[in-house]
Amino acid sequence: MRHLMHKLFFLLPEKDGKRLLFLVFMMLIVSLLELIGVGMIPLFIAILSEPDKILSFVEQYPFLRDTGIESVSDLFLAGSFLLIFIFLLKNGFSAFYYYIEGRYVWNRYRYITEKLFRSYMKAPYDFHLYKNSAHIIRNVTEESRFMVMSFLLPAIRIVMNSLITLFIALLLLWIEPLITIISVFLLGGAGGLLIFFSRKRVDGYGQLSHDSRTELIRSAMESVNGLKDIRILQREEWFLNRFNTHLDTYVNSQIWWSLAYQSSKPLTETIAVTGILSISLILFYTTGSLEGVLPLLALFAVATIRLLPAVREIMRDLNSMQFYKSTLEPLYADMKALNSGESATAVVNKELFHEKLDISVPVSPNIRSFNETGPQGEKVRQGGISMAKVRYRYPGSASDVLTDITLDIPPGSVVSFAGETGCGKTTLLDLIMGLLLPDQGTILIDGIPQPEFTLTHPGSVSYVPQQVYLMDHTLRANIAFGIPQSEMDESKILNATEIAQLLPLIEKLPEGLDTVIGERGVRLSGGERQRIGIARALYHNPKLLIMDEATSALDSQTENELLKAVERIRDGRTLILITHRTSLLGICDRIWFIEKGRVGASGDLETLLKDSEAFRSMSLLS
Repeated sequence: MRHLMHKLFFLLPEKDGKRLLFLVFMMLIVSLLELIGVGMIPLFIAILSEPDKILSFVEQYPFLRDTGIESVSDLFLAGSFLLIFIFLLKNGFSAFYYYIEGRYVWNRYRYITEKLFRSYMKAPYDFHLYKNSAHIIRNVTEESRFMVMSFLLPAIRIVMNSLITLFIALLLLWIEPLITIISVFLLGGAGGLLIFFSRKRVDGYGQLSHDSRTELIRSAMESVNGLKDIRILQREEWFLNRFNTHLDTYVNSQIWWSLAYQSSKPLTETIAVTGILSISLILFYTTGSLEGVLPLLALFAVATIRLLPAVREIMRDLNSMQFYKSTLEPLYADMKALNSGESATAVVNKELFHEKLDISVPVSPNIRSFNETGPQGEKVRQGGISMAKVRYRYPGSASDVLTDITLDIPPGSVVSFAGETGCGKTTLLDLIMGLLLPDQGTILIDGIPQPEFTLTHPGSVSYVPQQVYLMDHTLRANIAFGIPQSEMDESKILNATEIAQLLPLIEKLPEGLDTVIGERGVRLSGGERQRIGIARALYHNPKLLIMDEATSALDSQTENELLKAVERIRDGRTLILITHRTSLLGICDRIWFIEKGRVGASGDLETLLKDSEAFRSMSLLS
C-alpha cells in the first residue's frame, strides 16, 4: 500500500500537502463533534431516567446554577435544546466538510485529467507510435475518474472514518474498558480477516476489469472505424462476439466486485447485533437490573449505530482501493514517462536540442536563414532544408530504417522522395517535420535545427496526408483547424479554398463553409476530403508544404488544376511530394530515390529513368 500512496502523491499537485492537512484538520473537528453527539445521548437518557441525580449535580456547580435550571421540566427543556443544537452543529459542519471534500476530489480529477491529456498531446510523435489509441482514451476518460473517485476518495474517507472510530472507541474504552476491548477485537478481527482472505481475489478481478475496459473501447473503435469493410465481408458476428467476450469479462468482474463491496454490511450488522445483545446480557447479570445501566447501554447502542457505518465504509473503501489500484499504475507510468526530464517531453525542451542533434555539422552554403536578404536587399526564399548524415532507428527495432541520409533542398524548389513501400519515405518526412528526432546527424530548416524550427515558427510547415483527418465540425473549422472562430482569417480561408479547388463543394453544401461535414467527413468523397486537407495546409501560408500521396484520390483533371495552382504559389515555398504518379514526378526539380533506407540515386525524372534501373522498374509498375 505504501508504494501505491507514493504513486498517488506523484499524480497530485506538488503543493497539495497543505490542502490535505486542512482536510485532516476538518476531519478532526467532525470526529470531535461526532464524539460529542454520541456522548450526549446517554446524558439525555440519564435526564429522563434519573432527573433527581442530574439536578443535584447541577446544584453543586455555580456556573450550572446560573443557567436557571431548577426543575425536571427545566432540565428536560435545556437538555432537548442542547441536544438539538449539538446535532445541528455536527451535521451542518459535516455538510460543509463534505462540500470541501467533494470540491477537492473533483478538482484533483480535473487536474489529473487535464495534465494527462496535455502530456499526451505534447508527447513526442514516436510515443504515440507505440500506444494504442484505446489505451489513451481509456486513461483520459475513464481511468482518471476511477482513480480519483475509487482510490483517492476512499483513501480520504478511510482517514475520516478511522478518526471517528478511534475517538468513539477511546470514549467507550474510558467508560467500560473490558467490553470495549472485546467489541473492538471481534469487529476489527472479523473485518480484517474478510479483507485479508478476499484481497487476492479482489485484486485479480480489479485487473480483469481494468483490462476488459481497454478491450471494450478498442473493440468498439475498431468495429465503428471498419464498418464498411465489416459490412462488405459480412464479419459482423465476429466483431460482435469479440466485443461480447470482453463485455462478459467486465460484467463478471463487476459482479464479484459488488459481492466483495457489499459483504461488509451483513458481517458488521451481525457482529453489531450480537455485540449489543451480549453487552445487555452481561450488564443484566452483573447488576441484576437494567435500570441503573440504561445510560451505559444507550451509550453502547448509539456508539454501535454510529460505528457500524464507519467500520463498514472503512472495509468497503479498502476493498475499493484494492480493486481499483490497477487504474493507478498506467496513469502513474504514463505521467512519469511523459513528465520526466530525460524521456518523452525532453524532445520539446529546447535545452536538450543540442544533446540529441549534432549541430557541429556545417550549414550547407545553399541554405540561408529566412531572415537574411539577397544582394539587392530582396528577401530570400524560405523553407530550405539541409540534412547531414541522418540515421534513425525506431525504438525496439533491430535495424536502422534510415542510414546516412545527406541531402540539400534549396528554398522554393519542388522535390520528391520516391521508393518502394517500406523504404523509409514516411519516416524521412516525419524527421523533416520534427515529429521524430534523428539518432544521429542534423536536420536544418532555414539554418535552424528541427524540431526547434517547428516549435519557434508555428505554421511554417504544413502537411497533407493521404488520409486527411476531419472533425465532426463545420468546413470552415476544418480548414482553420484549431483556431477559435473569432480569430479565423476569412481571406485566408477563401484563398485556400480557391487554390484547393473547393468552391464547387462549398456551393453545393446547404450552409456553405458553415456546413457540418460529419465525423471523418463520411458524407464527402475521397477527393473532397483531400482537397479540404490541402486547403487546411495552405491556410497557414507555410514555408514548407509536404504532400504525402495527397493527390491520390483526385481525378486527373482536378489534379492537374490543383498542381497548376500550387505552381502559382510555389515561389517562396518549398514543396515536397510523395507520389507514385510519374506525371507528378515530372514537375519536380529533383527526386531522391530511397532504397533500403539509403539514398540510391537522385536527379530529375529524366535522369533517374535513364540512370537508375530500380527507379525505372518501379515507375513501370506504378
